[in-house]
Amino acid sequence: MAVYAIDLGGTRIKMGIVNKGKVVAQDVIDANSHEGLSSRLSDIETVLKRLAGQSEIPAEKFLGVGMAFPSLVDNKTGCVLCDSDKYSDAESLNLNFWCRKAFALPFAIENDARMAMIGEWQFGAGRGCNNIVMMTLGTGIGTSTLIEGKVLRGVHSRAGCLGGHFTINYMAERNCYCGNLGCAEAESGTHFLYEIIKKYPELKNSKLAENLNYKNIFSYAEKGDQLAIKLKDNALKAWAALAVNLIHAYDPEMLIVGGGIMKSEDVILPYFTKYIEEHADFCLGSPEIKPSELGDSAALLACEWLVQEKIKS
Repeated sequence: MAVYAIDLGGTRIKMGIVNKGKVVAQDVIDANSHEGLSSRLSDIETVLKRLAGQSEIPAEKFLGVGMAFPSLVDNKTGCVLCDSDKYSDAESLNLNFWCRKAFALPFAIENDARMAMIGEWQFGAGRGCNNIVMMTLGTGIGTSTLIEGKVLRGVHSRAGCLGGHFTINYMAERNCYCGNLGCAEAESGTHFLYEIIKKYPELKNSKLAENLNYKNIFSYAEKGDQLAIKLKDNALKAWAALAVNLIHAYDPEMLIVGGGIMKSEDVILPYFTKYIEEHADFCLGSPEIKPSELGDSAALLACEWLVQEKIKS
């Protein structure tokens, strides 16, 4: 049985038809997330129906619609709990009603970091493993946790997916947008980079300062740019420290690291491995550290599992 799959990002909306663990048709549109989600729902419906036609899967073979959302959601009610500066109208939308009207099918929604982990667990790097922590390194830091084959959600749907807001520097002088002080995202997140470089005033003339992102940071660092080297080292320490915290908190068999920044995995994974070996408590064994296998497809593939879970409940 097939599902309609939606992965809402801050800049792109990825959509696909997922059937038996494969994305059989897919497309991408601009998110325009600053305009809200309601203005994109008709386009999402149009694209998904076109993809269903391309897939040649009969309408009666579809189980439902799954959506990965870039913030906290209530998986049971299908409601968005907060927007985190993306799709600011999403909390007020009745997405269950939209789905019934557009597709006459059940609707299931989950946090995008959890969806990436579910996809890897079911179809990617985490196959056969039932105790997983995943970190996604992108504009922010997403985390998610699987314990004994169960997706960790918690009373308020926050459990496991706020690792980016674990405190790693209690002496920090700058608050994160979440309200916490010295959390991993505030110490290394892409949207904090212009604040972070203020710690290095002697390097303000670096060409990197004109276009700060991690793709450029890793590239400039290879060429010897001193600001890039400092920013790269700062980020690696922050991410690896967070990884140790996650390992101590959840005791996983496997740590999966994904996200757009993992295009530099040849630098990131060896650093993680060494740092974790030196700083994590491994008296009873260490987790396997693996890169994501599925990349952008993870959340789309997870929609099949999510819809099936919704129907069973």
